[in-house]
Amino acid sequence: MAASARDSLKARLQARLLPRRSLSIRQLVSGLVLVTALPLLVLDLVLYQQLASAERRAARDRLLDSAHVLAALVDNEIDTHIAVAATLATSTALEAGDLAGFMSHARRAMAFLPDSSIGLRDKDGRPIVLPDGTGTGDSLGERTEVVALALASGRPRVSDVVRGPGGAPAAFVVFPVIKPPRPACALVVAVNLERFRGLILRDLGQDETVAVLDSHHNLLAEGPDHERAGALAANVWSSRANAADGIAEAVRGNGERSVIAYAPTRDGWTVGLGIPVSRMDAPVRRILWVASLSGIALALASLGFGRAMAGRLSRSMAQLVDQAQMVGRGQTTAARAFMTQEACAISEAVATASREIAGSQAALRDSESRFRGMFENAAVGVALVGRDGRWLEVNQRLCDIVGYSRDELLAETFQNITHPDDLAADLDGVRSLLSGEKESYALDKRYIRKDGGIVWIGLTVALQRDAAGAPNYFISIIRDITRRRAAEDHQHFLLHELAHRSKNQLAIILAMARITSRNAGTLEAFRDQFAQRIQGLAISSELLVAQRWGGIPLADLVRRQLQAFVPAAARLRCDGPDVVLAADAAEAVGLALHELATNSLKHGAWSSASGLVIVDWRYDEPSELRLSWVERDGPEVTPPQRRGFGQEVIDRMVSQKLDAKVDLSFAPEGVSWTLSIPSRFLKTIS
Repeated sequence: MAASARDSLKARLQARLLPRRSLSIRQLVSGLVLVTALPLLVLDLVLYQQLASAERRAARDRLLDSAHVLAALVDNEIDTHIAVAATLATSTALEAGDLAGFMSHARRAMAFLPDSSIGLRDKDGRPIVLPDGTGTGDSLGERTEVVALALASGRPRVSDVVRGPGGAPAAFVVFPVIKPPRPACALVVAVNLERFRGLILRDLGQDETVAVLDSHHNLLAEGPDHERAGALAANVWSSRANAADGIAEAVRGNGERSVIAYAPTRDGWTVGLGIPVSRMDAPVRRILWVASLSGIALALASLGFGRAMAGRLSRSMAQLVDQAQMVGRGQTTAARAFMTQEACAISEAVATASREIAGSQAALRDSESRFRGMFENAAVGVALVGRDGRWLEVNQRLCDIVGYSRDELLAETFQNITHPDDLAADLDGVRSLLSGEKESYALDKRYIRKDGGIVWIGLTVALQRDAAGAPNYFISIIRDITRRRAAEDHQHFLLHELAHRSKNQLAIILAMARITSRNAGTLEAFRDQFAQRIQGLAISSELLVAQRWGGIPLADLVRRQLQAFVPAAARLRCDGPDVVLAADAAEAVGLALHELATNSLKHGAWSSASGLVIVDWRYDEPSELRLSWVERDGPEVTPPQRRGFGQEVIDRMVSQKLDAKVDLSFAPEGVSWTLSIPSRFLKTIS
């Protein structure tokens, strides 16, 4: 009785849910194909119209890109001339004022630019005349405004088309040469216009035309038909000259409509590239024919395919209904194979629902276990932090970093252990996460350990939201970067020390150059003396670098500075305790030893066959070291008549540098020099 009532209720529900006149899948699919056949044809035509429009736009974009490529080739050619001019501008002959030598060098360099020439103009734009009365050979004529612009701006300039005295058109690159105290001048390099024509015709396509115009609409080059260069361009080219890049249509002299792409060059010229409209639209017409034929074929094929698929789909649905009825009756069923993936998925879902639920629960337990293992064994600190800053979960690595136990840390907030100077930046990051401005933030900051020590950490924080999108808790990754910060501080110290040493060395070199130039009789003498003194300074610097600027053993400094001068090992005696000179003292003492050795080799003990130099150092008292240089058995010494650079170094400069006492004597039996070095520049080797 109860079963009969359930069947009756089921029948009434099906009658209400199903439409009174339902259609089969075969009928629905066939009707859908018939209804959509005509709109499909219309849609096909519309799509192909859009494709044709897209093809037309793409063809115009390709034409514009080709014009930009040609403009880039023109710019590259100009850059080549500028590069040659820039190289010539560094000529030593030009710097020395040797114009004839410079022009000879320039004409050889112009072999890289066949059919080009070069000239020189003064600051007023007039050609510079060589000492023999000949000119420097440019055909710029009276168009000197471009020279004035180049010299005023200090940058290369390119002229428009200019006709020289012979009537041949050309363009010119003007390169300013401004090297005080010499008068300013300009290199004028002629650009052969045939080079432009060769560039633009190299890859010119069928039926394409091209032209290059200057800023006054004069033709620099044209192809494939070549008008006379320098002439005013026809309207078909000049209508868009000097404008921004773009596309325009124009009617050529033969009445043919053309599409022309314009692209500006860097120096104000314009490149135009044209193609007949009929040739550009040929692919579009082919697309429309293909669209019409393919649309009809597609509609017919769709109708036949739809009817066939509808039959198979109807059979699949009947089998799914049978499988669902078996499940409704409480029977088990295996998954069945169907034509469509959707039907197979439904069948498989019914058969495996219970297994998937059990599998999901097992997977959830495994995921929780993996997360806990990763959390606890991570090499960095990991924590979950509440919105109020309280630690919710922490791993052991974080406890090790801050020195708290897990229970102690869970009773704290991150605000309580953050260094006060870093807390504001951290709270700004928290606010940016809560407001949705950022998804995560990172910063370096300091924590205060339980024992009161400071630890630098690298912090990365992200916000975890709940299913409704509300903020839930923060995920924090903490890395101990204390050693890295210490290394960075040490690096900053080394950079500061390097800057200080470099400044000192530059001051010494400047003084060497000033005094050497004052005492040298000729440029060659200055060069030789200055080079020797720089070598002496370089030896000290090399030893300092080898010792990482920690000072130089005095014995090593004496040996390295004198080894290039001593005639024989027996003619130098060195003796003294092991002691290290500070970096500042090593530079000054090294220069003094270099100057003493130079003087001895030229005028003192080492200039004779048996002269001897004795260098020793002793502690006179704990507060200073006495370094002495004594020459014996050399020629008779006479005091110098003037005070040169060497005497400045060994007397005044070393005294000022080290705040030391210096005793210099020119006794007849030999030069002697004594330096008392304060103990703050010394370090005894244990």
